[in-house]
Amino acid sequence: MIGTRKQLEIKRAWGRWEPALWAASLALVALAFLAKDGHAQKVPAQPPINVVGTVVNQAGKPLVGAFVSVTGDGWGTLTDEHGRFTLQKITPGTVSLTAEQLGYDTLTVKRTVEAGVPVTLTMTAKPILLKGLHVVVGRFARRRESAPFSVQFFSRDQLATSGAPEMFDFFKARAGIWMEPCAGIGSMCVYRRGRLIEPYVYIDEVPVFGGMDFLDTMRPSDLYMVEIYAHGAEIRAYTNAFMKRAAETRLQPIPLLF
Repeated sequence: MIGTRKQLEIKRAWGRWEPALWAASLALVALAFLAKDGHAQKVPAQPPINVVGTVVNQAGKPLVGAFVSVTGDGWGTLTDEHGRFTLQKITPGTVSLTAEQLGYDTLTVKRTVEAGVPVTLTMTAKPILLKGLHVVVGRFARRRESAPFSVQFFSRDQLATSGAPEMFDFFKARAGIWMEPCAGIGSMCVYRRGRLIEPYVYIDEVPVFGGMDFLDTMRPSDLYMVEIYAHGAEIRAYTNAFMKRAAETRLQPIPLLF
């Protein structure tokens, strides 16, 4: 009799818990199916691509030496002599691109990038600044013409598209200047008329002690123009930041002391 009563109580308790247990079991089964279905629908990541394109002004003219990057990244690339660029290993989809060029408003736009589909970036000019650059560059040109020595001149476009990683490489490849360490002073000298001399180096019109070593810390793309006097006896380099200030103030270059 006692056993029968206990069996009856157990049966009644099971009757009360059975619906809840069935509901919990069904929920677990449903979650398992959802997880399996979500895993099956997961799209594999697309491999990175090379983004190619061209930077132009509002008239459609290619811009040489414009710096193009993925917005917020610390790396990028310069456009070549045809205004073209290539950004490597970019994830396909919508990407924010930034283009920078002295004399133009910085451009930041979103583009959908795909493999093999070129992108065109159109920059807006700053007419007053461009006019100022034209005036100042002309004044430096007239100063070079007054020099009693031979002068090599390299423009911003030539510097930006040289492919040289450092200025020493640029001097060797483009200016034909060969350098070796100066005896006893720990700086770099250039060959002139069969002997080594330490050149006078000016950066942004300021003389720099040990200037060749300092100059080699810069990349060609950091400079707007370079003047080389008397086969390397004197080298004058001008940064983009200096030329921007010079254009804004219509700088009159200091006369050469030859």
